This record gives sequence, C-alpha cells and structure tokens, in this order.
Amino acid sequence: MSTKGSSSPSSSSSSSSSSSSSSSIPHPWTSHHVFLNFRGKDTRDGFTNHLYNALEKAEIKTFMDDYTLSKGEDISEALLEAIESAKISVIIFSENYAASSWCLDELVKILQCKKSNKQRVMPVFYKVDPAHVRFQRGKFGAPLDELQHNKEKEPRWRAALTEASNLSGWHHKNGYESDTITKIVKAISDIFDKTKHVVSLEAHSFRSSPPPLPKGNPSINIQNSYSNGRDRSIVIKNPLDDLERIGGGDKLALYTTTLTAVRRTFEACNQLHVELENALREEEELRKRQGEASSTHIPRFFSVFSFPEIEEATQNFDPSLKIGEGGYGTIFKGFLRHTEVAIKMLNAHSLQGPSEFQQEVAILSKLRHSNLVTLIGACPEAWTLIYEYLPNGSLEDRLSCKDNTPPLSWQTRIRIATELCSVLIFLHSRKPQSVVHGDLKPSNILLDSNFVCKLSDFGISRLLSRGEGSSNNTTLYCKTNPKGTFAYMDPEFLSSGELTPKSDVYAFGIILLQLLTGRRPLGITKEVQYALDSGKLKTVLDTSAGDWPFVRAEQWARLALRCCEMSRKCRADLVSDVWRVLDPMRTSCGSSSSFRLGTEEHFQPQVPSYFICPIFQEVMQDPHVAADGFTYEAEALRGWLDSGHDTSPMTNLKLEHKYHVPNHALHSAIQDWLQQH
Repeated sequence: MSTKGSSSPSSSSSSSSSSSSSSSIPHPWTSHHVFLNFRGKDTRDGFTNHLYNALEKAEIKTFMDDYTLSKGEDISEALLEAIESAKISVIIFSENYAASSWCLDELVKILQCKKSNKQRVMPVFYKVDPAHVRFQRGKFGAPLDELQHNKEKEPRWRAALTEASNLSGWHHKNGYESDTITKIVKAISDIFDKTKHVVSLEAHSFRSSPPPLPKGNPSINIQNSYSNGRDRSIVIKNPLDDLERIGGGDKLALYTTTLTAVRRTFEACNQLHVELENALREEEELRKRQGEASSTHIPRFFSVFSFPEIEEATQNFDPSLKIGEGGYGTIFKGFLRHTEVAIKMLNAHSLQGPSEFQQEVAILSKLRHSNLVTLIGACPEAWTLIYEYLPNGSLEDRLSCKDNTPPLSWQTRIRIATELCSVLIFLHSRKPQSVVHGDLKPSNILLDSNFVCKLSDFGISRLLSRGEGSSNNTTLYCKTNPKGTFAYMDPEFLSSGELTPKSDVYAFGIILLQLLTGRRPLGITKEVQYALDSGKLKTVLDTSAGDWPFVRAEQWARLALRCCEMSRKCRADLVSDVWRVLDPMRTSCGSSSSFRLGTEEHFQPQVPSYFICPIFQEVMQDPHVAADGFTYEAEALRGWLDSGHDTSPMTNLKLEHKYHVPNHALHSAIQDWLQQH
C-alpha cells in the first residue's frame, strides 16, 4: 500500500491535467481537507483504507499517515502540521485504539485544534460501544490501565476520550462497511460543496468571455437563506455577469478587483457559515446530552472550568502537588482563578456512568451544611471536581501524625466527633430521600484551617435508588457493589447488599473508637470491649491526645460500641443516643470556635480566602459571578461597572458582557461559616 501522507496519484494526475487552464488561480485549500486518526493494527488495511479511497475518489484531500511516520514515542512534526492544517478530523475508535499512546496524543492535539482553529471533529465508533469509549470501560478501557505509569498524560487522554465520544458521529456495529463509509463521505462532501462552487466560479470566469458589467462600482450580493435555522445554503450572485460592456485595459483591472472582492466576501461568508454550523452542531449535541437520564449538567451557580485551566492550575499534574489518591481519583492542590483549591480528578474507568459525577454535584448543590465540603465548580469534560482547599488534610493524616504534625487533643477530638454526628443527622433526615454516605472513614473527613471537619467523597462510587417494596422509606439499595473500605463496612450490608443510614452509624462507631484509642480499625471493637470488661480501659486510650477524663472516656467507649453492634436494630440512634452524649461533652470543653491541639496551642478562626471580595477585601454578603468567572460582592461589582470599566478587576482583560449572577452556593457557605464562628 502506498504512502498516504499526501493526495493519491490519481488525484494528482487529474489535477495536473487541468493545471494549464487554471494555473494562475490560487486554490483556497492549500492543505489536506481531512485528517484520519486511527489505530493502524486495527483498521489500516480495512475500514480506514476504504474510507481513505472513498474520500480521495470524492476529490477530498485526505491525510492518512504511513508506517514510517508512526515511529518513536512522540508525534512527529509532520503529523502535527497535518493535524493543524486539516479542516476536519475523523477519529476512528476501534477496540484496541486506547492501546496506542500515539493515537491518544493525536486525539489530544485534534481537540486542541477544535478549540483554537474551529476544526470539525467527527468520531466513528468501529465495532466498539460509544459508552466504553466515553467511560474507558470493557476491552476498550483495559489498555489505559496499563498506561497509568504515564501520570502526566493519562488524565489528558481520558478527558480527550470522554470529550470526543460526546460528539455526533457514526456507530458501525454490524452490516456493510460501505454503507457507513458512504454516509461519512456524503457528510464531509456537503461541507466542502460550497467551497468547490466558488472555486469553479473563479476558474470559469477566467476561461469564459466576461459578460458586461453596468457602470459604477461592482456590486456583490450575498444572500443567506436560513429556513428555520436549518437551511444553511449560501447563494452568491456572480458580479461578473455584466462585465461585457467594459472594454480596453480597464476591463482587466476592474475584472481583477471584482474577483478579489468576490474571494474576500466569500471567505468572510464562509467563516460565518462555519461558525453557524459549529453552533448548531454543538446545540444539537447539548440537547441530546440533556435529554439523557444521566446528564452532566452543572448548576449555573457553580463555576465551570475548562481542561486547560485545570492543567495550568496543577502545573500539568505535577506529582509534587498531589495531596491525595484513592480508588475514585487523584486530588491535586492548585491555584485556580486566584483561589487556592483542591482539584479532584475522577478515574473515568471507575465510574458506572455520568450519573455518579452528576450525583456528587447534585448533592452538594442542594445540601448546605457547615460540615460538608464546599464544591466551588467542576470540569465536566474531564470528570473533575473543584473543592475548597482544606490545609490540614484529613482526619486520617492527623491521627497518624503524618509529616510529623502534632496530635489532636482530646478536646478537639470530641468537637470533631460532634460535628460529624451533626452532619450525619442532617444527611439522614433529608426528605423525601435520605442521603447515605456509604464510605465513611477518616480519610474522607477533611479538616480546614481551624480544624473544623468537612465530610467529603460521597455519591461517586455508587448509584443508589429507593428499594422497591421496602417499608422503611429511608432504606436505599445498591445497584452495584460500592468500593468501600472493609473495616468500616456494615456487616449486614456485606451479607445483604442493603445500605441504610444505620450503615453509616456502624462506620461512625469505628471512627469514634479510633479517635479514642488512635489504633487501626481492624479488630478495634474487640480490643476496646475487652479493655472495658477487664477494667483496663486506660491501657488503650491514645495518650498523645492528653489526659482523657476517665468518666467521659468510658462513656465514649460504650457509646461507640453501641454504634458498632452487629445487628442494625441494636445500634445507637444518632439523635436520641449519640447527640445527647456528645453535645454536652463538646459544650463542657469550651466554644466550638476555640480549641486546642496536643501542643496546647490556641488558634483564631481564619476566614477562607474565597469568602473575601477581591475589590472590597471584606467577607462577601451578596456574592455575584461576573463574566470573567470570578466572584465579587454585588455592590462592588456594580460600582466597578458603573464607573465605566469594561475590563476584569482581576485580569484586566476585556469582559465579554456586563451581566452577573448570584453565587448561591458560596453565599450559603459564607452564611454557614458566619453562624458557626
């Protein structure tokens, strides 16, 4: 098979035959029309080869790389130039596509060109399920797991696969390949038909006798007929029709001027046509996605971030900025839009579908509590969530004194336990359907600068629905097995698969025992029970927390063991049992806004930086989001705009518009914080 980095010989010969008659006419397309991105071992000698030949036969210049170009670890300059110069890229997803880092790098570049050059991207799902591409599952996603050693590129590859799979394209599952190829060629041909019409018009004008042109300036009449927004044909009236009456040397000068005007007008009109096509295509894709049950819609009062912003904020996912990693994703510390944030990139292959991503957003958008982590925004194209940055890490970090951090005092531990009990009561009492965390453990309990606990990481790993026929209207059932942590799992859940609020109570009891003893969770209930029965409770207390008041420690231990009963019916109730014990304990230890570490240091509450208005430098009372994506106090923003400014107070770049909308999520978070402090 011949090299296909350029036009085929047949097309070259046909073009040379007419070169004598039109050599002085510059062709508006000086590069390839179409770039083919494919896995060579899968489709080079079959589907892709047939598609290439069909496109060339339709006189559509197509770039299909040969064997010599696909060598080395990085994309060659020739391929980069071919991608950048193409007007359309066709991505042929096959079963082993993701096994090629070369294909994945090309895909990332193609999507960059889609944004920067308005390049069209058309996916073809060749004998592969589009959902497997979107979420990198099944045989399609398996090779990516083997490429996880490339921590820098893997998040980009996954985000690119997800983005590309959401575009409109073709799914060839079975049947005749020629039928699918015919549809692809027709769709691409329709895009270039108008260009070919104008090129032939210019060439014809040079070859034929020019008709007369009326006196005066040549007129150019371009009609855009959009019928219901769908008929996007562009009709160009030839201004050369009346050139016949002009004679002498003036004819050539006027003829050249007129032709130049035609070409420039067409270029402007064609650009408008391209942008309209892109807008309509994106609108159709958005409407299609919104029509699906598993939408990735983000509430308007959350900020939506682009993947390039995420890359910049994490310095291309610098490992030194990684602050956490688990089965559901990796967390990076970043600086996004002048705000310190935690960026959680979900592992797409661990998701059951887009509903899990949506569930996390939905829960945090509808529920506000001072002990729930604040969601600032999201990047749907990369399955990424952006949270407030909590500088003191997780409860697990502090219990293990990670990085030689000082231990938590017993007073602080009592307050954290009370806060955790409060937020669980809040979640479990939600109507009409309670929220069950399902994976409660110290690593999912984060601590802010004042060591206030923030519950995180729920709704990602499971799809929960109301149990049919259940008399308990707070009972939820797992459709899939959640990837919880064994030591904190409700024993009845392990045997029945039934997840209820009492499942969280069991995990909460284990955490209470860890706060009391500082020991690992496995076997902790037996150790504490034995210590109580033998009168040796002091031997299991965590002495690094200070001198525990023995009466309180014993009361705490017995309460925790009640939470960890094997039978759900015997477990303590969070409201009537747990809260009635913990809240008085916390009150006796002092105000919730003042607490101590093991080193007896005292801290004053610090206002989170994103609560501060960038203009007034005060805590915002009425936060609004401006066109630059930043949040300001409404009064300050109105004053800035009313004074004649049309640029961003933060970036000094011109604002696209002067509208601004309330940031309800941030307003709720600020009010909760003010009430607590």
